[in-house]
Amino acid sequence: MRIVVAGGGSGGHLIPLLAVVERLRQRCDLDVVVVCGRREAEMQAVRLFGARTLHIGGDGRTRIRRLMQMFFPLLDARLLRCVAECSAVLTSGSYAAVAPTLAALLMRRPVFAVEPNAVPGRFTRFFAPVFRAVFRGWSGASLGKQEVVTGVPLRRQMVRLGRVEARRRLGIPQGARVLLVLGGSQGSCALNGFAMWLAPQLLRIFPKLFVLHAAGAEFEKVRAAYRRSAVACIVSRFCRRIWEWYSAADAVLCRAGASTCAEVVTFGLPVVFVPHPGALAHQRFNAQAALQETKGTIVPQRRLAVDGVAAVVKALRTRKPKPCSRHLKAAATIAEKMMGTLYGGVAA
Repeated sequence: MRIVVAGGGSGGHLIPLLAVVERLRQRCDLDVVVVCGRREAEMQAVRLFGARTLHIGGDGRTRIRRLMQMFFPLLDARLLRCVAECSAVLTSGSYAAVAPTLAALLMRRPVFAVEPNAVPGRFTRFFAPVFRAVFRGWSGASLGKQEVVTGVPLRRQMVRLGRVEARRRLGIPQGARVLLVLGGSQGSCALNGFAMWLAPQLLRIFPKLFVLHAAGAEFEKVRAAYRRSAVACIVSRFCRRIWEWYSAADAVLCRAGASTCAEVVTFGLPVVFVPHPGALAHQRFNAQAALQETKGTIVPQRRLAVDGVAAVVKALRTRKPKPCSRHLKAAATIAEKMMGTLYGGVAA
């Protein structure tokens, strides 16, 4: 079976699709073509697919560029050939998904959408009536009969390790109080700056503080700041074995992308969400949905300096909530439903 996977803009659009692809590969001989943009976060995520890649345009950072990248690829013979030869298109939206979706609909190929956000994006709302199915991460306003609430697809590796084992692998002292800081697939300058300011204050409260921090492009600057403050840390641009970090952590300070929210819930960690102030407030709704399944709080970015310290201290002192498993099952559920729709459940 051949499928076209279309998404981009950030790793958050591609990682849920990767989780589904991994499950499909367990069920059938799968040939995958990934259509995405050229941003660094997309380039990092797409390498995990181990598949052919078709890049659309540049980085899509301006509105005019995004509009061009939405529709100009319909003139690209490579894209049209990929869609014509595929059994289905699997998408999570973004500008990179518009042309493959339109091409698939024109060629009468089924399109399946994964909508991990609590409030569906414009892409999903617009195309939902013509999708074969829309797999929702969180329940909410219905998108019609095509909607199936499955949870946010997570990769198979996102399984909780024992805290002792996770800390042993990472070289973290067993008695440490561990704060995990995540700025999303592209990093967050606001969270990085706050964490660098926050860490010395936390160290006075928690003398055995240890920080795990995925800082994006600023990772060297962040690491140097922690070391100047004598804060024990592991800082990287992008963590490829994030399940080990979650398993070792006592609390999380993070953005509220859909995948991050689902991961925090799955590992049962107290959390301080700092939703991105843009993007039509969808991260705020993600955080609200996640807090129905875990313990934590939401701190607006503009209030970080005022409310952030108390929120993080409270999270580090909070007893861990019970982990939730439904998101771990989502990828397998989606793969099964796709195979059932295309082949009646028979391996292709």
